[in-house]
Amino acid sequence: MYLSKLEILGFKSFPNKTEFVFNQEITAIVGPNGCGKTNILDAIRWVLGEQRTSLLRGERMEEVIFNGTKELKPLGMAEVSLVIENNQGILPTEYQEVQITRRLFRSGESEYLLNKKSCRLKDIIDLFLDTGMGTHAYSVIQPEMVESILSNKTEDRRFLFEEASGISKYKHRKKEACRKLESTENDLLRLKDLTAEVERQVNSLKRQVRKAERFKKLSQELKDRELKASKTEYDSLWEKEGQLETGLEEKEEERVAQKAKLAELELKSEKLKLDLTQVEKKFFSSQRELEERLEALRTLEKENALNKERVLNLQENQKRLGKEIEENLSRRETIRSEIIEKEEKSREVIEKIRSVEKEHESKEEELKVLDDRLRNCKEKIASLNTQLSEVNKLLHQSELEEQNYRLQLDELEKRKTSLEEEEKNLLSALQTVLREKEALKESSHSVKNSLEDKSRERLALLAKSEKTHKTIETLIDQKNEKEKTKSSLQAKFELLRDMVEHYEGYQAGVREILSQKERIPGLIAPVASLINVEKEYLTGIESALGESAQFILSQDFDSARKGIELLREEKKGRATFIVLDRFREINFEPAKDKLEGNGIKGWAKEFVKCKKEYEPVIDFLLGRIALVDSLSNGIELSSKLGQQYGVVTLDGQVIKGGKIVEGGSEKEIFLVGRDEELNGITRGLASLEDELANLINGIQVKEKEKSDLSFSLSDLDRRMEEEKTRFKNFELDLARQEELEKGLNQRQEIIQQKKAEISQELATLKEKERDLKSGDLRERRNVLEQEYEMQEEELKRSETEKENSYLKLNQLRIELVSLQGKEEQIKNETERLKDLDLDLLSDEESKRKESEALNSGIEELNRRIDEQKSELERREKSRVEKEEQAESCQQELERIQPQLASLEEELKSKRKIKEELQEILHRLELEKLEVTTVRENLKKKIWEEQEKDLEKAEGLSEEEKKEFESYPQRIAELKEKIKELGPVNLLALEEYQQQKDRLDFLQKQMQDLIEAKQNLVSTIERINVTATELFLETFQRVKTNFQQVFETLFEGGEAEVSLIEGMDPLESPIEISARPMGKKLININQLSGGEKALTALSLLFALYLVKPSPFCVLDEVDAPLDDANLARFIKLIKNFSQKTQFIIITHNKLTMESADVLYGVTMEKPGVSKIVSVKLNPQEVIPEKV
Repeated sequence: MYLSKLEILGFKSFPNKTEFVFNQEITAIVGPNGCGKTNILDAIRWVLGEQRTSLLRGERMEEVIFNGTKELKPLGMAEVSLVIENNQGILPTEYQEVQITRRLFRSGESEYLLNKKSCRLKDIIDLFLDTGMGTHAYSVIQPEMVESILSNKTEDRRFLFEEASGISKYKHRKKEACRKLESTENDLLRLKDLTAEVERQVNSLKRQVRKAERFKKLSQELKDRELKASKTEYDSLWEKEGQLETGLEEKEEERVAQKAKLAELELKSEKLKLDLTQVEKKFFSSQRELEERLEALRTLEKENALNKERVLNLQENQKRLGKEIEENLSRRETIRSEIIEKEEKSREVIEKIRSVEKEHESKEEELKVLDDRLRNCKEKIASLNTQLSEVNKLLHQSELEEQNYRLQLDELEKRKTSLEEEEKNLLSALQTVLREKEALKESSHSVKNSLEDKSRERLALLAKSEKTHKTIETLIDQKNEKEKTKSSLQAKFELLRDMVEHYEGYQAGVREILSQKERIPGLIAPVASLINVEKEYLTGIESALGESAQFILSQDFDSARKGIELLREEKKGRATFIVLDRFREINFEPAKDKLEGNGIKGWAKEFVKCKKEYEPVIDFLLGRIALVDSLSNGIELSSKLGQQYGVVTLDGQVIKGGKIVEGGSEKEIFLVGRDEELNGITRGLASLEDELANLINGIQVKEKEKSDLSFSLSDLDRRMEEEKTRFKNFELDLARQEELEKGLNQRQEIIQQKKAEISQELATLKEKERDLKSGDLRERRNVLEQEYEMQEEELKRSETEKENSYLKLNQLRIELVSLQGKEEQIKNETERLKDLDLDLLSDEESKRKESEALNSGIEELNRRIDEQKSELERREKSRVEKEEQAESCQQELERIQPQLASLEEELKSKRKIKEELQEILHRLELEKLEVTTVRENLKKKIWEEQEKDLEKAEGLSEEEKKEFESYPQRIAELKEKIKELGPVNLLALEEYQQQKDRLDFLQKQMQDLIEAKQNLVSTIERINVTATELFLETFQRVKTNFQQVFETLFEGGEAEVSLIEGMDPLESPIEISARPMGKKLININQLSGGEKALTALSLLFALYLVKPSPFCVLDEVDAPLDDANLARFIKLIKNFSQKTQFIIITHNKLTMESADVLYGVTMEKPGVSKIVSVKLNPQEVIPEKV
């Protein structure tokens, strides 16, 4: 079984969906600090059901939800899913793959899902119980967990042991059983109180029953008397009700007669009102119709007037259109005449344009001839100008060259004189440089010889200094080695001294006796401290002694008895005593003198040294034990010696009586020879101190010698540096002189070369000066200038003629353009006039059509006016008829209204009489109702009190009628007696029976609870026994494993876990003691950080050996380890990875190197973690999944 996949969404620094895929190999999660590595561990804790926010590094559970960054908004939910491959069936479920999901919303709501189905947190916890996984199991290990394992809080360690031993479920069951037991005891306590209360109620109800029976008897008599009295009163009320009924009937007849008369009058009144309403309705209808017709008449008159006005407007428009049509006809005649005139003008302009175009063409031909003549003239002038320029240029150049030659000749003469002077100075300087150069060579050679002497001296000093340095290093190495040896001996001395002082290695009882030896006179010492043995035979002798090495030697039985009594009183264990006095009285049979066989060393006692007085004890303990070199030789010797003798080998294997063989690995801590070893160490330390003092003196002498050599070397180096500087300066000066000599020689060669060049240039310049021809060039220039002036005059004449022709041509062009514009203007005006004529024609036709439409409109309006006139006459006639009808209705109203008023007065008087009769009837009905109510209440009261019908009840007998006057008094007496009884519980009989049944039920329940309590106590005892057996078995296995793993990680040393004696193993604190190799036993808190980490890891892996967790997440537990310890840690991880999947969060390169898969966690954007995974296989890279 292993963790195969982890999905994170919105959890802490993982806002995006992030998937981690794991296999059964070792996986390392790496990345810089603060990038979110531990958030992955928190996610695993959280999905497994962690509820403590402190372990999730927060204060509130909502803090696990991604809280946003500058670029991203906060999320509303966090979700983590964990997929586990249950291929080994460790989890109690039938699924091969188990997926656990936990969600938390910012509102505070949360969800747990098991294989995508909703479940409870309890289901998740129960699923991982006793599997080594879970929120508090050892499947997740952090640095603080390492601290807690080694802290004083032993409950943290206990939980790990309980998880490994598989008793968590038993503790859970025990907790449930204890809770049920506590609940049962509480229920039993409450039930006892309740039973006592119910019992008191039952006793009280007995008294109430007797009181209720007396109450019933008095109440029955009271009911009988009240019934008969009520019957008599009921009959009297019935008779009075009959009389009132008769009076009501008489008044009702009178009321009915008055009602009939009133109804007749009301009928007449209603009829008159109906007539009046109809007349009013008819009147109002006539009035409304008259108003409507008047309104319609006024509307028709308005419409008629409007139509007449429209006719007038149309007639006006028709006249206007007629005038516009006449105006259009007149304008069209004018336009047609203008068009004819424009066409005539256009023909005249065209003729004139043709004449001007012919004249223009002739002028253009003339202008072309003039242009050709001008062009020829200009070409001749240009040619002459070019020739003249060339002649002038040649003449100027000749003059300049002549002048230049004269200047060059003067300059060359001056330079030649200057070079001759410089050559003299150079010869003088060169002689000076040669003299200085020779002097510098002599000085440089002298300094060079001095430097070579000092260099040889320096090499000798360096060799001597190096030799001294090596001597010092050798002495320091010897000193360090001696100090290391001294430290080792000192540590061993202190360890042995503490072991001797505290009797380490001895049994608890022996240590107790020896620590209080002063209180018991006669006690000497343990056997082991009384003898000395050579180191070669130490293992064999101590094995031969066995437990007898811890026997305490006492002078007499009295001191031995006191020691035993002390141990028994203080309950500090047991001890064995050897009484020395008894050895003086007993003679032992001596052992055989001679031993024969292979590998036999001799009798064991022969290799033991002790005081003379203790020799009998040693003879007793070792006198019959032979010492041999090997087990095979020992077995052979044992068969020869017999059962009374024993054999021991040099490596500690023991053969007893030829039948029992005892052996195994050699001891590391011996009891025998500790004092001798201490003395030897003391002597060794003293010798080392002397050697160290000699070495320190030798080092100091050599250091002084080295210091003197260093000073001499420094002084020599200083002087050599000065000589080197002088030599360097000489070399530089010599180089400068040689460079100067070289420069002077080169300059001399240059001067000679330049002198030759100047002589040659002088000859060449004089020859060129003679070859110059300036006079011919001046004569040719004069001829060309004359011809140039003639051509310029011809050019001016031609240009004047061309200008005149050009002006006349421009005038013709302007006239031609003007005529063409005029022709275009005439043509445009003619077109415009034609378009205007067409527009006027179109407008004339539209106006004629509009005029025809107006004629039709006028005829239609005149027709409508005639129709409206007829309609007005008809409506006026109808209006007159409606006015007559309204007057008739008004007259009818005036007739009906007086009749109706008279009838209303008569109705009013009749209604008053009716109301008086109604009042009398009402009064009688109230009186009758009151009597009836009293009678019915009396009847109801008797029914409610006695459930008897008063009408059917028997009346008073003749004798009772005589005593009826005393009934009220007797009834009052009965009521008084009932009142004296006080409150009576009439349900006492029923309640008594109920409470009695309840009491019986509670007593049965109490018995059941007592039995349940006994069963729970028995169950808890069984759980305790089972859990204790499992815990102790696991504890012993872990204890053994702890020692082995500790020795592996520390390459030796001792480690132990222990319980406090006398305490319940399930409640006892678990103590840890650890002693790395070469150190004495110290407090666990005094270990270094790395030692603590290795010790905690030793315990955790010891637990894994007993019950491995399917997976384990380690969070930077390798941080305090150095490379050597880390290598052992990694080796251990690889061994355990066969059964356990490891996920390691680390910064260590060696740990990364050992991993099969690497997950890198980065934070490219602030606050957002991102992952990339790499499988350490050249052919495979796992891509990032985000």
